[in-house]
Amino acid sequence: MSDGIYTALSGSLAQQHSLDVIANNVANASTAGFRGDRVVFGEMLAGAQAKSAEVDPRQAAPQRTDQFVRVEENTLDRTNGMLRQTGNALDVALNGDGFFKVRTPQGDRLTRAGNFMMREGGELTTMEGHAVIGEGDAPIVMPRGVKDIQIGKDGI
Repeated sequence: MSDGIYTALSGSLAQQHSLDVIANNVANASTAGFRGDRVVFGEMLAGAQAKSAEVDPRQAAPQRTDQFVRVEENTLDRTNGMLRQTGNALDVALNGDGFFKVRTPQGDRLTRAGNFMMREGGELTTMEGHAVIGEGDAPIVMPRGVKDIQIGKDGI
């Protein structure tokens, strides 16, 4: 069988992986704080024989090099998403690098989703009910009786 078919097959499999990643990105595009993935492709050489001055000219010519495509890695897309006004004073967005720290049953996690709510006792939580963690690794709790909450551009 021709080696060209293997080259085409490797490219096809790499593109299938890329389409799977794109489909996941599209499916989660409306999820608050979602950051998509990007696929990084690489080239793999097989059967390569380097030419050198020591090669005997009476020997057969060096084999040709077959090239294959492979997926090097998936990387996290770190570009900022679109911002939209929600009307909720507790909804915040991060500009640039950074994450919110939340406490889950599986331990502390980082998220970019900034759609928060306040529980009855004043604790700031995610929509899933996970406590938002502030300075000193303590949950953020609003003082009793606070009605008008404003979050500044600096996060205060």
